[in-house]
Amino acid sequence: MSITETPDWQRVKERARARGVKAVGLQAGQRFEYGGTRIEVLAPEVGHLPSEQAPNNDSLVLRLTYGAQSFLLTGDIERRVEQMIAGSLEPSEVLKVAHHGSKTSTTPMLLERVRPVIAIISAGYENQFFMPHPEV
Repeated sequence: MSITETPDWQRVKERARARGVKAVGLQAGQRFEYGGTRIEVLAPEVGHLPSEQAPNNDSLVLRLTYGAQSFLLTGDIERRVEQMIAGSLEPSEVLKVAHHGSKTSTTPMLLERVRPVIAIISAGYENQFFMPHPEV
């Protein structure tokens, strides 16, 4: 069974269709341009099926390049997926820190390969999960 055959994906497609939007599944290795921005899909890997045990690793990971600037958008990936995409990582000026700054993500290896100038962490002030983790 592929991602496009799962009940959750079918529900997403139905909701999108009802709103006049086309939902498209993306996989590692795909590249396309949109509005002058080059978009590279780094994860999920081809054939990936969502997991109930580690849904963070189901995240879509994108590298966007606009002119000379690049952005790495990591979703909620954890170490396992960071290691999996390591060969595809290139320097990016802006890094969206994975998993709200959790200690399970944004490993030293990822930081060494990406070497961001700016890192953005999406986390609410004084959130219940105490993120970002002080180590991050």
